[in-house]
Amino acid sequence: NPRAEEVLEVYTSMQHVKGLEEQQSREEIEQLLKNFKQELVLYRCDDESGELVSLLGWVVLGKRAWAVLWATSEAGRKLQASHAVFWALVQHCLRLKVESCDLAGIDPVGNHGVYRFKRDTGAVALEYLGEWDWATGPWMRWLGNWAIARRCEVKKAEAALKKFRPAKDALTTVVSPVRPV
Repeated sequence: NPRAEEVLEVYTSMQHVKGLEEQQSREEIEQLLKNFKQELVLYRCDDESGELVSLLGWVVLGKRAWAVLWATSEAGRKLQASHAVFWALVQHCLRLKVESCDLAGIDPVGNHGVYRFKRDTGAVALEYLGEWDWATGPWMRWLGNWAIARRCEVKKAEAALKKFRPAKDALTTVVSPVRPV
């Protein structure tokens, strides 16, 4: 039964370490904790002083579960606390007879560590037909899918460029890629 402030602190630490934008706002966390109180199975890992260092929460409905809260602080990363909370939650859900869990999105290029963690759990990547494909006409669908495909290529190029570091005295030009809105 965590306080929203504790959850937000773990998310803030994780975002700072990984250089991420806000993953969950205080309001979103409060709403999850309030509205899914009965369905939310939440496991936490505290350090020796009782500070929350890792948190994993799944909404369980029947025989299916969805990861909705998943954060580990910098201290928790050093302890590999996410492994402990994941294993504890899986064991809990097996006792509930949960048959599958959606571990949420993956990004093999931009977030390889999380991708590798989820893959190593034995999870299988699934691609879902998006609402865009259902809600638009054929020419808009083609244009939208084309733009999305280019965005993925730009992200891959950005990841490759981040690995490249020119010599200190080399002339460097920075080009900002154009992204569809």
